[in-house]
This record gives sequence, structure tokens and C-alpha cells, in this order.
Amino acid sequence: MCKFCESFDFGSTGWANILGDYKVYFASHAGGVPEGERFKYCPVCGRDLSAAGAKEIKLEFVKHQEVDRDRKHYTRDTYTIDEYTVEVDDTTYMDDGLTIRSISVIRPFDRDGAKRYIPEINYNDEFFGSKEPRFEIQTTAYGSLKTDEYALFLDAQEKAVKVVEILTKEFITKKQREG
Repeated sequence: MCKFCESFDFGSTGWANILGDYKVYFASHAGGVPEGERFKYCPVCGRDLSAAGAKEIKLEFVKHQEVDRDRKHYTRDTYTIDEYTVEVDDTTYMDDGLTIRSISVIRPFDRDGAKRYIPEINYNDEFFGSKEPRFEIQTTAYGSLKTDEYALFLDAQEKAVKVVEILTKEFITKKQREG
């Protein structure tokens, strides 16, 4: 990836053939550029800009915090993954050693832009782990969408599925193996 790839927003720029003359344009609306008019490769380094060549989704550690208060030991590990922030909170009761875990997956807020299609992801283990833990993707009905908006919606849903797969592997499957 070159410096141009890192800083240029290919999602808001497209190309079009207007009466036999090719033009580059910037999207004038929050929906972005239709799939067929998006750039396929970086013009500087040639990097594949398609979904297959898109940025790899990785869980990245940000910080660790801990505090002892009221005979409880609290820890919070914060991560980022794609557009989401993940907070993993563990509360250990010092009297009996019981640890309760909660996981918050926080999505970016963007009421009108392309990020509005990023779905909420919830961690659900019922009350105190009474059911198998799982991550769930909140679905929402958007009514009818223009084709370019629908492409953004599908892209956001596909990314959410990948995020859930990574979070499940890291925080559920791995924990079950360890314990």
C-alpha cells in the first residue's frame, strides 16, 4: 500500500464515460459511488481496491485498565476492529473469585453518511452466562434503497459478519479452549 492509498478516499471518487469522454468525479451525495464506477486499482501503486484486495479486518489491542474497588477487581481491555471499538470488561469478586465478563461492541455514529449502514453488534450470554455466549448482528429495515446505497449496505453487512467471526474466535472459542 502506498501513501496515496492510505490517504485517498476511493469510495467517494469514481469515473464515468460521458458521451465517449472519460471523466473522474467526486460523489455529490453521502451514498458514495456505484460499484461499476469505482476504481479497481490504485493509479499509483496498482493495489487491488476490490473487496478481495480490501483492507484486512484485524482485531487490534488499544489499552488495558484495571482498578480495585469495593472488594472487586475491574479490568477493561479496549480493542478496535474495522470501524468498531470493543470493550471487554471483567469484574472479579474478591470474596469468591467469581468473574463476570461483559463485552461492548461500539459502532461509529453517522446518521446520514455511508457509515449509517454499519450494524450494531451485540454480545449475548444472557444473565451471568446462563446461555452459550454469542455475538449477534442487529438487523434494521431501510426500506427501498438506490443501487449505490444498497451496495454500501451490503458491504457493511459483509464486514459485520467478518467482525463477528473474528470476535467469536477471539473471545468465545479461544476462552472455551482455555477453560
